[in-house]
Amino acid sequence: MESIVLACACVVAIYAGLGGFAWWLRREIEEIMTELDANLAQAIQKVLQDLPIGDFEPPNPVQMMIMELIQSNMKPKTIISQSRDDSGLFVASESES
Repeated sequence: MESIVLACACVVAIYAGLGGFAWWLRREIEEIMTELDANLAQAIQKVLQDLPIGDFEPPNPVQMMIMELIQSNMKPKTIISQSRDDSGLFVASESES
């Protein structure tokens, strides 16, 4: 009987220790995350302040022409599927005849 009481006391002590450790670990992680968030916000603000926004020169006509050429090539193409007969050979479509 005494060994059961002692075992139960040990189990309760272990669970209490694990609970205390989990509480401490959660608090530490929360503090670290808060500090990391503040450091990250400062870094982002510093990067955004150092960017040379507004100092862009307008594109020249050659660049505009190249951009329009690339945009026209990016438009979706229509795909025409070839019909086949029962033996699997391609058949001429109605528009070709």
